[in-house]
Amino acid sequence: MCDAKRLALASVLFSGLLTAQDKAKEIESLMQKAHEIGIFNGNVFAGAGGRVIYEGSFGYADADKTALLTSQYRFYIGSISKEFNGAGILLLNQQGRLRLDEKLSKYVDGLPPWSSTVEVQHLLNYTSGIPDVSMDELRSLKELAFRPGTAFLYTLPNVELQKKIIEKITGVGYRQFVETRLFHPCGVANDTTGPIASAFDNLFKPVKFEGTMEPEMVLTARDLHQWMSCLNEGIILRGPSLQKLAEGFGGNESSLGSAQVENGRLMTHQHQGSGNNYEALAFSRASDGIDVILMTNNQNFKLYQLKDAILAIVDGKPYEAPKKSIYLDIRQGFEANLEDGMAEYLAKREAGKDTYDFASEPLDLINTGKYLMRRHKLDDAIALFHLSTTFALKPADLSYAYELIADCYAQKGSKAMAVFYFRKAIETDAANKSAKGKLAGLSQQ
Repeated sequence: MCDAKRLALASVLFSGLLTAQDKAKEIESLMQKAHEIGIFNGNVFAGAGGRVIYEGSFGYADADKTALLTSQYRFYIGSISKEFNGAGILLLNQQGRLRLDEKLSKYVDGLPPWSSTVEVQHLLNYTSGIPDVSMDELRSLKELAFRPGTAFLYTLPNVELQKKIIEKITGVGYRQFVETRLFHPCGVANDTTGPIASAFDNLFKPVKFEGTMEPEMVLTARDLHQWMSCLNEGIILRGPSLQKLAEGFGGNESSLGSAQVENGRLMTHQHQGSGNNYEALAFSRASDGIDVILMTNNQNFKLYQLKDAILAIVDGKPYEAPKKSIYLDIRQGFEANLEDGMAEYLAKREAGKDTYDFASEPLDLINTGKYLMRRHKLDDAIALFHLSTTFALKPADLSYAYELIADCYAQKGSKAMAVFYFRKAIETDAANKSAKGKLAGLSQQ
């Protein structure tokens, strides 16, 4: 019997009978198996009702395998850190020091006239229309990607401008603000002298970090757990502020990732961040105080499935151990040559049913297409997005694939084709507000 079936059977047999110690042992077994098959190298924390259910480390802190991971290691958390600038903006709003409908031009000087059309809340929910350019390029940007408030586009300038607004109002550096006004009240240690795990790929080759590692972007699993608990308990933000922070646009991510607020309390909160082969996932559920934190320096895109399995163990429900994601093993082949990449993908699809997880195959194809988009291989990306549409997708997912095709054509300067696929995205899912906003912006050009 394969490991996945054995784990699932064990969970069924002991459903409802597991003690806290049993659950810890089963989480340990799950994570050990995940490490052995190469889909998890990192740290895990699970807690419920204010007590620790399980905490463990699996694998290495560097590509040389010279150091084993421990709970003291810090990991890059990627876009999860946008919770801090978002929380900072809402804290200032809560204190009456800033209004969300105020214009960007009030707080940041030297930007073009479009800055008088962008409101603080547009930065907060990533509907500003500001494209993914550097801060220097921002000062010479002639026009936005779309009218603010009409579509979603997650770009780093939104984050950086939020930080500048915080600095303008408080008169202190952003790093100091996070430490004194957010981390300290929340009990987040953020020991900047602690070791940082180095990223590597599945061949144990080091992955160079592109960009900078600010202290608030490199945390331990315990640090992230403490932050999640702080938001859940309303220590720094009241209910209306949490509600605003949790609001996404048209089904897209909010500043809290994916979150639900009821009666002024965070009921569920889940956020993923990644970059440079690091990945982190934080999850909390208010009904029983459950927190699950997973952090890795060897990204294999399985943290969601591992989180679901851990929750199933805690809840005494059956689960299935995750398999490898085919995305990681096909993306470089597609990058090198579309035809050869397709041949490799089809071969793995035929022979790898016991190795790979094909339940999320369309998503793997979409992610591969996005990987190619980031490398400006737009025609190849379009081919993969089209391939993903041949699967039985939910309307929202199919609409997203069409939106990505339209984005590619827009980048290629093929306006007619971009308009066609934006319209197709909207016809497929009328709730796709992002495609509507982009179409409106394109029509005005």
